[in-house]
Amino acid sequence: MEGLGLCKRAAMIANADKSRAQAKTKALFLTQEMHRLHRPLREQVRSYKSS
Repeated sequence: MEGLGLCKRAAMIANADKSRAQAKTKALFLTQEMHRLHRPLREQVRSYKSS
């Protein structure tokens, strides 16, 4: 019975690691996406300030 609990716990940890890795890549992708979208906006602000 104890072995089964350990197995289940190990599976849960492995699952958590997988989802954490997925969340990490998702967050990374979202930040890149955000930077890509905001870059033109920053350029506009810079040109607006200089004029």
